[in-house]
Amino acid sequence: PLSLPLFLTPCLSLSLSLTLSYLPLTSLSLSLLLSFSSSPLYTFKDHLEQQRFSEASQLLIDEENELFLQTNESVQLLNSATDELQNSHQKLEEAILKTIRLSLNRGEVSPEVLRSAVTAMCKETDQDLFWIQQRQDEKPKWRPSSLQNEHDKVLNFLVDERMDNPTAPCCSPETVQGSSIQTDVWGMGRQVKQDLETVVEVIRTCYPKNMDICNIYAKLFHNALGTRLQKIAEFGLDDKDCTFILRWVNEFYPQNVLVGKSFLFPDEVRAQCLSILKEMHESAQSYLLTPVHAQLKSRQHKRSSLGHNITFCEFKCDKFALGCVQELMGRFHLEVSVEYVKRLIRGEKLKDTKKQQEVHNSIQRDAGQLHQLFCKMGSQEEWLKDVLIRIAELLKLQDLVAVQMHVATMGTSYPDISEKHVSAILKLKSNFTKTNRQTVKETLRDILNESATTTTTTTAENTQIFFSLLPV
Repeated sequence: PLSLPLFLTPCLSLSLSLTLSYLPLTSLSLSLLLSFSSSPLYTFKDHLEQQRFSEASQLLIDEENELFLQTNESVQLLNSATDELQNSHQKLEEAILKTIRLSLNRGEVSPEVLRSAVTAMCKETDQDLFWIQQRQDEKPKWRPSSLQNEHDKVLNFLVDERMDNPTAPCCSPETVQGSSIQTDVWGMGRQVKQDLETVVEVIRTCYPKNMDICNIYAKLFHNALGTRLQKIAEFGLDDKDCTFILRWVNEFYPQNVLVGKSFLFPDEVRAQCLSILKEMHESAQSYLLTPVHAQLKSRQHKRSSLGHNITFCEFKCDKFALGCVQELMGRFHLEVSVEYVKRLIRGEKLKDTKKQQEVHNSIQRDAGQLHQLFCKMGSQEEWLKDVLIRIAELLKLQDLVAVQMHVATMGTSYPDISEKHVSAILKLKSNFTKTNRQTVKETLRDILNESATTTTTTTAENTQIFFSLLPV
């Protein structure tokens, strides 16, 4: 819709009459005239009456800029237009604050009207900043406006008023068998819960996110309720009222009002949402890491290419947030370590003690290099170095009892290890008999069964997954 400046309204009829006098009445000119006359011209008063506060604010801002930045009017006309504009500005502020004052009463103010009022307030704030940055002497005397501050005062007053006079539905007298103090506290609690629901479901959608209106209301209600409960506690309460206040503050209010689960989705819906989020998370990481794994696979026979490819990955990730880089590099560290052990198990048999010692030294050296490289890139998975070192020790040990003790320790530290994993590692040792392998597997079976029945606490170590990612 077209908006007509205030000081141009009297000229409209004269302009149209002149147009009719001098314009030849051809079909084209008549069509243009009719199309022009059919477009509604809304004035500031029209916008205000129809509660289109955003449009009203924009109209006043346009006139304000034209009057103070571009006008060539005389001093008398300028003063008259300024007074009229200031009066309109005051009416707009009053209408906006009245809308805010009624916003918690569902049904009295529509979301569209409230959203328009908030938008108008934001426009006024931006116009205040505009004039603050201007260096010219002649500025509107109503700038900067106090609309934002008045808005905050209205919210504070509104919350206090609703806490002093709760209107939330009360339970029947038969249900509430308590004193007047208990009834008052229950009434305030119900009011807080009802109004915060309105804020979350309706008011939040009308404010820009940067205003954080939910937290503003939550703090106001919390402080108002705390102040009133403190005043109640200062009176001489009997034992029942005192017990009620203590239980309400420490049990009901935190659980049912502040952190109640009534707004949450059912458990099965939440589980589905989390599973989708997990799949998206894993898909994103796979997308970033798959090309690097392809390069590692194509150059697996070139020992010097591993560090080069990992450094290339670091370069590609240097623009990510620190937490994302740490998590991504941690997963890359895990996948490379799993692949390392996988190739080790599928490798050549170790015929004698000397060969086993050499492989032990090689694994320890590689574990240290991988640890140093990935930690430098941001990985926090320091425990992966210990996994490789323990596998190296298992290949080095020759005494059956020592092997049993070592495997028992691994079973305690890594519950996802299986008998097949231990058997696959021990099969690399050609001098370790099948009977000894069976004995070690029985030891591991006992440890895992015992851990499954006695473990009552969860630690960071026994939740780390490695061997379950290793196919055997």
